Amino acid sequence: AVRKDLKNFKNLFILYTEGVSYLILVPLVVLYIWVDLDLRYDQGMNMLKYTVIAVIISVITTNINDMIVLSPILKYFKKLLAGEPASEDEYAAAQKRFFSLPYIHGIGSYLRWVFGLLLAIPPFILTTDLTAMQVVNTLFIFMAVPPLGGILFFFLTEIYIQKLLNRGIFTRLVIKGFTKSMSFRRRLFLSILTIVTIPVIGISGYYSILLESANALDRVSFLKFGAVVLFGAAVAASVALTMWRSIKDKIGLISAFLTRIGAGDLSAPKGVIAVMDELTKINQTVYMMKKNITEMIADINSISSKLDDSTHEISSITQSFTDVTQNQAATV
Repeated sequence: AVRKDLKNFKNLFILYTEGVSYLILVPLVVLYIWVDLDLRYDQGMNMLKYTVIAVIISVITTNINDMIVLSPILKYFKKLLAGEPASEDEYAAAQKRFFSLPYIHGIGSYLRWVFGLLLAIPPFILTTDLTAMQVVNTLFIFMAVPPLGGILFFFLTEIYIQKLLNRGIFTRLVIKGFTKSMSFRRRLFLSILTIVTIPVIGISGYYSILLESANALDRVSFLKFGAVVLFGAAVAASVALTMWRSIKDKIGLISAFLTRIGAGDLSAPKGVIAVMDELTKINQTVYMMKKNITEMIADINSISSKLDDSTHEISSITQSFTDVTQNQAATV
């Protein structure tokens, strides 16, 4: 199974990441623009023309980029498949690049989406008869789609490489100075920000176009809509912060428990978590591990005590034999 993973790594990696982008995300973005901007048929076909051109150029540049990014990993995997020994430097370079893939692919996806949109959006605006609100909402796409692509690619890449790690690839860690990390707080913040931003931009765009078509573009309408948007953003932010506080408290409880155990304090009490979830199960598992270790140490101490008693008995018997031998020697 591992050999098959090594052989198909490049194709599956591109399928699980770039495939999702071009086969799912790009069509959804095109549909989103068409519906949100309320485009006519001729306007939509003009947009499709520039989208196809942008996708073709993007596919070529993306494949070149992926080959450059994956080159240290593919070089190492090729040697493994051929049965050739790899140097320690080659192994370390491949492993470092492998663990860096979520960050590289996430940032790269963001930049590629910006590049692709620049290939499609400005020509579309310049060659299509659009209203002022349609132009503004088209430009708003730059605020919504690239962050979505970056976050989505980060998580897709993380899931894929974790799947390979679970199958035994790179079990020996030799990376030095690798400090990249992504906290739960940052993940949660970026994810919720993107989740909230895209619908807000979409609804705002469609709402403004409806007002424009009804000749009702006035300050009061936008102020009302702005108040609704701010209310929704405040609710989303409060939910996100509350969720993060809940996760942080549980992680802090487990971390403090593990720290005391790591320091040798096996009398550390298990923290009690109110709501059952995956973190609660981890807490229970760690407590059972501590309990088993404590019992093992008690058993070892008991065996050591018995061995000590046995040693004293053997020593006493040996001394008795010595005394008997000396008495027999004296008698002789």
